[in-house]
Amino acid sequence: MQYIISTLSLTCAFQANKYSSARDVKDYLKLTHDLDFNDYYLSSSGRVIDDSEALVLNCLNNATLTVNFRLRGGKVHGSLASAGKVKSSTPKIDKQEKPRKKTGRAKRRIQYNRRFGNVSLSFGGRRKGPNSNKK
Repeated sequence: MQYIISTLSLTCAFQANKYSSARDVKDYLKLTHDLDFNDYYLSSSGRVIDDSEALVLNCLNNATLTVNFRLRGGKVHGSLASAGKVKSSTPKIDKQEKPRKKTGRAKRRIQYNRRFGNVSLSFGGRRKGPNSNKK
């Protein structure tokens, strides 16, 4: 039986007998392409093949065995279950009662006083903004 081994950079053929296992394929890759056993796993048709499993039971003749490399690393800190849960962790605060806004003549009066009444100029003759604390 012949199997096609496919990695990111190479494609090769592996001649197997009815007793060959995935470990034999890994031995072949170690000898020919110097790939370490622990760095990758084999899969066929989207199913991961264990090292001790026989290829005859898992793969058809002329099937493609894909070499998938393991991703290094892990989570940095904190629980991954709580990621993105900011909204639920912030305490809910009731809305405060605010004084009602002025309307009509009173609103125009405040607007006039802001713009023309107590104009405070800073260096350069520019007006200060309404949120400025400069004196």
